[in-house]
Amino acid sequence: MDIEKALTEHFDGKSKIKVNKFNYENLFIPQPDEVNWSLGFNPTIRTSVNTISKLLDIPAPVSNSTLDNFHRIGVASTSAIKVYEFLFKQLDVPEPILKEVISRKPISSFDYTAVWDLNVHIIQPIIEPIYPNSYLMKFLRDRVEVEKSALQNTKKKTTPHEKGIEYIHHTLQNTQLTQAELEYLISLIPSLVELNSISDLTYDDRKSLITYKLDFYLSLIAAIDVTIINKWLSEHGDKFELPDCGIFGEIFRCEGKCHFEQFLRYIAAITEVKIGSLAVHIEIERNDTGQGVTLDEAKKNRLKEWRKGKTKPTFPTLLSFLENAVTAGAYDFSIAGSLCIMLDRYKAGLNDSCWGELINIDYYVKHYEFHLNKAAGD
Repeated sequence: MDIEKALTEHFDGKSKIKVNKFNYENLFIPQPDEVNWSLGFNPTIRTSVNTISKLLDIPAPVSNSTLDNFHRIGVASTSAIKVYEFLFKQLDVPEPILKEVISRKPISSFDYTAVWDLNVHIIQPIIEPIYPNSYLMKFLRDRVEVEKSALQNTKKKTTPHEKGIEYIHHTLQNTQLTQAELEYLISLIPSLVELNSISDLTYDDRKSLITYKLDFYLSLIAAIDVTIINKWLSEHGDKFELPDCGIFGEIFRCEGKCHFEQFLRYIAAITEVKIGSLAVHIEIERNDTGQGVTLDEAKKNRLKEWRKGKTKPTFPTLLSFLENAVTAGAYDFSIAGSLCIMLDRYKAGLNDSCWGELINIDYYVKHYEFHLNKAAGD
């Protein structure tokens, strides 16, 4: 496939190419950028290009100011072609996915299935060496296929109301919502078609929508939980004592001002120390301690910040902390900790009072058990 030619045809007639920042509108499967942001990555064109440029030690195709303009005022099609050709070539994207991303017209404004196919292609070679035949990859592919099927079915309908009913009916059968939750959400469809903002809905209405949206995140966490547990079973066999409800079942049982503090209490519990004792494992550069503050005091202050949710560690910082704190499985626990940070960041972005009713041990268990059984049956 001639990528430059395909991109030229795709952008034909467009004077400016602008990439809008993600929104929270997608319910069954969010935009990939929303998930990346929740995980702490900066989902911008500039970040993507500069990360690849640095990793491969090759020059970026355009300046940083041009990359920033993708999300501000837009860029000329010639610049857009240079950037996307650079990304697709360096990521070695297969031709079928390229055709989907470049040439296929989305079925709706919230059709991001081609972008999800691209993201799955990118992360698979990262995941597979660590978690061979991971259930996580199957979960993502299956979720995208359900979304494609649901969107395809909406083409048979004419009015927004009919399309909404068709889409939600199709996707709801692939969630862990109860029958009562399903029925309530379906009753909201006329309002969803008419209203422009979730703020116009009642508390119960918002809770219903958030329940639907959080199904993806809880399912994602459960899929990763199962993937890690299966890795541990393959490594340790009968010697491994399986957590009743997965790693996150244990985490959600812990107290905490935020989900990351729950995670820290879980690490303290499995290492059999008091949570304050974990501070010793935090790595801080001497020149970052602050004037008149000892290294030990700086570590204790950092742990307090983490527990209160005031600051969050980067993944490398979290990994080095856990390599010091636990005897084995530091990388796996780092993934779990990052997912707790994801929940905290997503909760802050959502800013809704019903969160505690939906993110807890009881609600998580049914997601974990479903995906554990599904993985066992594959």
